[in-house]
Amino acid sequence: MKSNNLKLNFMKLIFNKIFFIFSISILISCNSKNNKSDNSSNSYSQPDNSSYTQNGTYSYSSGDIELSMTISGDSWTGRTKICEYCEIEYDSGIVYGSDLYDIIGSVKIGNISGNFISTSIGSSRVTLKK
Repeated sequence: MKSNNLKLNFMKLIFNKIFFIFSISILISCNSKNNKSDNSSNSYSQPDNSSYTQNGTYSYSSGDIELSMTISGDSWTGRTKICEYCEIEYDSGIVYGSDLYDIIGSVKIGNISGNFISTSIGSSRVTLKK
């Protein structure tokens, strides 16, 4: 019976990961045109490393779509909402240096550079700002 519970919990974890990635994919595909025009006006500057910390909340918003990630030490938590009436999805993972990984640490999902987090799904990319 304990083995069945472990299998069920593992299947739930995998389903949640797939749903989170699917939600991000929809977010990116709906906003790919907006991102191309928005990125041309962004100026990226590296903060002074003596006072810089990557801890904090990074966010992206376009219309009803909201995405945020909070970095705290060696872990991250994420919040995704893809439409006004959709439920909020939550996820979490591991921070190793400036790289972000899933909760198991086997799949790299993005990286931190200065005040920005970049994640990619397929060939699409979205940037969250601190």
